[in-house]
This record gives sequence, C-alpha cells and structure tokens, in this order.
Amino acid sequence: MTVIVLGVPMGWNWEAGDPCEPHEAEWCAACNPNLTRTITRPKPSPKSQWVDPGDATRRPWETEDAAVLVALYFKLPFYAGDDSQAENHAIAHALQRSPAAIDRQWRNIQDVEKQQQVQHVGRLVIDTVERYLADPAREHARAVEICRRRRWKHLEMLLVRP
Repeated sequence: MTVIVLGVPMGWNWEAGDPCEPHEAEWCAACNPNLTRTITRPKPSPKSQWVDPGDATRRPWETEDAAVLVALYFKLPFYAGDDSQAENHAIAHALQRSPAAIDRQWRNIQDVEKQQQVQHVGRLVIDTVERYLADPAREHARAVEICRRRRWKHLEMLLVRP
C-alpha cells in the first residue's frame, strides 16, 4: 500500500512498514501503522540531525525556527503537530529537532493562542505567537521566505498549499 503524505506528492511515497525516507526511523507511526506503543523513546537514525532526547545538552530555539513553526501551526490542522503524524516528522527533520520537541512546542503555541497555562511557555514562543496574531499575512510571508532561504522545500510546500 503506497501512502502519499498530506495528499500531495512530496517525494515521500512510503510502503507500509518501510522506514520514513526523511529520517529512516522504525518508530514512525506514519509508516508503521501497526506500531505498538511499547517503544518509549525514538532511536535516532544515522541520517537524523536532531538532538537525541537522552542527550543532556539542549539546543535553544532560534527566532526563525519559531516563526516557521508558528506559521505552520496556524496553517495546518492541530493534529499535524502530534509526534505520531507524518507532518510532524517532516517539520522535525527540517528543524533538526525530535518529533517530541515539535509536539511540545505545538502544544505551547496552542496554549498561548488560547491564553491558558502560559506560565511554563518560553518568551520566544509567546512573542512569536503574539507577532503572528498581530499581522498574520506578514508573518506567514516571512515564514515562507525563511523556508526558501534555508531550502526547507517540504515546509514551504506545507505553508503555500491551499
């Protein structure tokens, strides 16, 4: 069975059970629909650039990464940010983050948008969401430009699709 992610051909035609092309992770629920939830922590693949969640070092979020993530949040359905979704994996791969990190920030963005539980959300996320809400068209265009400059073609496609 071939699955085309998001309904648009992005070069990611997966056969059920095959590893995902962007990250080759056997724990990906998008390409392993029969995956059991017994795996608690994803194993980084050789191609993976994100920091292993077990690593003691943490990399702070950059302003541009946050701008793109917020624009994607407002463009995509909420479920796309869940770490079991293919969209999340595409975002994580481009931003060099773990799918869990994308999932957490996605929920932080939701908290800021709905003005709830923001005491544990970082200032960068709060400021980025507020900037987006103040001028969505400008911030969306800025996110598209960041994707083009950084050659994040998959994320740009997510931002510009109807």
